[in-house]
Amino acid sequence: MTPEYLKAQEMIQGAIAHKVISLPTRLAKRYERNDYNPRFALADRDGQLICIWCGNKKKANKKGKGGDVEIVRLSNRDVTEGLLVEDKNGRGNSWPEVTRAVMRHFRMRATD
Repeated sequence: MTPEYLKAQEMIQGAIAHKVISLPTRLAKRYERNDYNPRFALADRDGQLICIWCGNKKKANKKGKGGDVEIVRLSNRDVTEGLLVEDKNGRGNSWPEVTRAVMRHFRMRATD
């Protein structure tokens, strides 16, 4: 693995650890009971990788500037239980798949 690949994985881990979720009270209670499973997005907010509930993405202004750029969507299970090493069962996203998407977005080199 290249240093940039490892850096991308650290960025993803940090973003997921500091995920932002803002829900109405009714949905927040369902989320705490595990009855509601929202989709999250890894997004670029002003050059920084963040993990947010898809409904909390910042929209661009009228000139098309300042909005969050979605890189990849994650299920609630991906965020709470972690990404799989390989996605053989179609249950969620895999580390390699998400890491490559983040690397492409931030134009990181995959090889030395």
